Amino acid sequence: MPFGMASMVALSPVLISATGSWRGLWIINGMLAAIALVALLSALQGERFQPIRNDSPVGLRDVWRTVSSAGPWVVAIAMGSYSLVYLSSMAFLPTFLIEREGMSAGTASVLIGIAIFMNAPGCLAGSWLLKRNVPAWIGIAIAHAGMAVCAAGLYQEGISFELRYALALALPFCGGLIPPIVLARAQVHAPSPALYGTTMGLVIEVISIGQFIGPPTMAALVAATGDWQSGAWLTVIACALGFSTAPMLRRLDRRAGLV
Repeated sequence: MPFGMASMVALSPVLISATGSWRGLWIINGMLAAIALVALLSALQGERFQPIRNDSPVGLRDVWRTVSSAGPWVVAIAMGSYSLVYLSSMAFLPTFLIEREGMSAGTASVLIGIAIFMNAPGCLAGSWLLKRNVPAWIGIAIAHAGMAVCAAGLYQEGISFELRYALALALPFCGGLIPPIVLARAQVHAPSPALYGTTMGLVIEVISIGQFIGPPTMAALVAATGDWQSGAWLTVIACALGFSTAPMLRRLDRRAGLV
């Protein structure tokens, strides 16, 4: 996912120039989605992928079990706060680089593409921490603390471009620690193995809420104050919310015998 996002951010100016408009870029995106759909349908053939009969299908009572349990909410909020900070910080950085640093759209896109790509090694690092038996709550705490530092400094006035870009690279890397931890712990802290799907559904919903409210809220703060630094209030508060899930996750892991 980080590789795909980074590639499209970096290639968008080239594709827009080649096709003559934003419409051409969206047509290419639609074609890629269609190709992915065909490839997926082709891959999911054979007996291995036949539907498995479930004698007790998930109903509304099971959905209620999920949303009334602590575990699914802890991992969902940890992931949702990350998505809000990550998307809000990265979404406006190209505009900032063009307006404040005087860069061309192409240069800004390539630099942001590289920054977004740093999310990929962050995800690998998160998996490595789990494999090395580092407690999951420590990974969550480190990730949100690191993002908070980067988000607080990213749009500050008076810092060098080199430092600003270093923060832009570090923020997605720190955030990348979170997805593998959440995917692993969602299985453990779902109300039951059968409700892993509904638990991940809750996680996706909270991720979507973070992505939905983050960028427009940040835009409103910057527009209201005329100051890019004001956007840091949103991202740092979101990081604090995500950080608060670390001790909760520690307690849940202790109950599950994982700490």
